[in-house]
Amino acid sequence: MKKSQQNQGGAMKSKSGCKYKGFIYMVLRIASRVLPRYSSKYSKHTYTQPQLATALALMKRDRKSYRDMPSALNEVRNAIGLKENMPHFTTLHKFLERISIDVLDTILRKTYLLYYVQMKR
Repeated sequence: MKKSQQNQGGAMKSKSGCKYKGFIYMVLRIASRVLPRYSSKYSKHTYTQPQLATALALMKRDRKSYRDMPSALNEVRNAIGLKENMPHFTTLHKFLERISIDVLDTILRKTYLLYYVQMKR
């Protein structure tokens, strides 16, 4: 098996099979600095806010709908840090309603800036 191979969309996959590893790492790192781990000490603590922000960033990057994201996250769940279950599409939607659009915009802008600057090197 080759170190990298083409997938159906033409993007390169790494040996581990996750073509988004660098992007995911960047979003998680930035979101962890901007967002608190959980929205409340009383929340269920199933997913962290940086994990949900990463899922939304992937949704934006791939132009997917909320309903498509749980199946798309299956490929990258280890990189995001999801243990067993995928977030339901309503979880992502509720998170987007709860978070300030300015905060999410800042996370996305910084991620794209840093990620694509690194890609050009």
